[in-house]
Amino acid sequence: MRQYGQKPIRVLGQHTGIQVLDGRFRPGTLTNPNAKGFLEPDLLILTDPLADTQALHEAENIGVPVIGLCDTNNETKFLDYVIPTNNKGRRALALVYWLLSREILRKRYN
Repeated sequence: MRQYGQKPIRVLGQHTGIQVLDGRFRPGTLTNPNAKGFLEPDLLILTDPLADTQALHEAENIGVPVIGLCDTNNETKFLDYVIPTNNKGRRALALVYWLLSREILRKRYN
């Protein structure tokens, strides 16, 4: 995960109650039930699909839909949904995660 994406995704998790993995992704987190920190997500949001290839491939193996924040440098081959944005900028990532959390809360309470 990108350094600038860690704080905004943590804030999204605090406000929406979504479980967040904001640090290093350990191989087997999604595919190995015996692994420490094993998760069974319904959806995976990747700040940078280029940097998070291990998480992307594990999500593909178990059939979890993946949303990727992508700029012009990213491959969108295994992504189900693409959010075009500057995924390297601190302010751009904060804005995108704020918009996501706002929409999640609007849909949840409407």
